[in-house]
Amino acid sequence: MKKSLLVLLMASSVSASVLAADGTITFNGEITATTCDVITGTNGDFTVTLPTVSTTALASAGATAGNTSFVIELANCTASGVDVAANFESLTSGDAVTGNLNPTTAPANVQIGLADQAGNLAKVNGAPVGRQPIVGGAATLAYQAFYYAKDAVTAPGLVTAQVNYTLTYP
Repeated sequence: MKKSLLVLLMASSVSASVLAADGTITFNGEITATTCDVITGTNGDFTVTLPTVSTTALASAGATAGNTSFVIELANCTASGVDVAANFESLTSGDAVTGNLNPTTAPANVQIGLADQAGNLAKVNGAPVGRQPIVGGAATLAYQAFYYAKDAVTAPGLVTAQVNYTLTYP
């Protein structure tokens, strides 16, 4: 009986130390009534066609080619004087190291990069870039897409990638 009690006391002291907290995380946020309608494409869906480029343009790691501008047009925004940006998100195709998209079809080592018009990388699943003010109930978000060589690209092929986006109103 004494051994059982001793084992029980020892077990309870071990589990208490396992459950000790190392710190506290506080989450803050804000819910806004500000919304905009995306008028680019159909229901906010659209296609960006990058130009055909040679494998020699992507012959070394980190090379980029085929920069192609695109815009996300917003209208009927419920507030003016507020900034808006697109946050690019993907559960399956974002590269955690480069922040680029891993295409669903492509030659080896090809990724699709995204940036705002100032050249700031818009990392997939990262912080939004390219914030623009809502003026008169509208805004234009300007971005660019490009091929990115994660390593030397030696084979030709078609490239297809998709990304979701969410409007953020910081």
